[in-house]
Amino acid sequence: MAFCKALACVLLSYAATFLLFHCNTAMANPEVEKVCKKAPNYNFCIETFNSDPRSGQATDLKALAKILFEISMARAQDVINKDIPKFRREIKDETVLSQLRSCEYNYDAIFSKFHGALPTSEKGDYNGVAGWINDGKQLITGCDNNNGDQPLTKSPMADVNRRILDLVALILSVNDMLKGGAA
Repeated sequence: MAFCKALACVLLSYAATFLLFHCNTAMANPEVEKVCKKAPNYNFCIETFNSDPRSGQATDLKALAKILFEISMARAQDVINKDIPKFRREIKDETVLSQLRSCEYNYDAIFSKFHGALPTSEKGDYNGVAGWINDGKQLITGCDNNNGDQPLTKSPMADVNRRILDLVALILSVNDMLKGGAA
C-alpha cells in the first residue's frame, strides 16, 4: 500500500511538472501562435520559438522579435564554432576548404549583421532591420555560391545555410508585422 502511495505521488509530480512545462512553451502563447500563422513556414516557426523557453512568456511581437534576433546570433555562432570546424575535419579537398574559409568569414559578418539588427529593431527602425537582415541573407547565399572556378555539386554548407535562411525568412516576416503596426 505504501508503495502505491509513493508511486502515485511520483506520477502526480511528473504530471504537474509536465503541465507546468507545457504551459510555459511557445505553443501555449497566443502571440507565438498569431505570428506563426502568418509566417512563411508554420512548423519551423513553432519549432524555433519552442527552442527558447522565453517564448512562452513573451507578451508582444517586439519581445518575440528580440528572441528571434538572439536565436539568429546564437545559430550563426554555432555555425562558426561547431559546423565549420566539423566540416574542416571531414573534408580534405583544398577547393572545398577554401570555400569553408570564405563561409567562416561570411558567418562572422552575418553574426554582426544579426547583432546590428537588434538595437535597430528596438529603436523601431524596421526598414533598417530589413537592411541588416537582407545583408546577412546575401552573405549566406554567397557562402553557397562561393565555389570558385570549380563549382561543387553541393556545398557542404547547403543544409546549414538553408536552416539559417529559414530563420531569416521568419525574422523578415516578424519585422514586416512590426512595420505594419501589428505590435
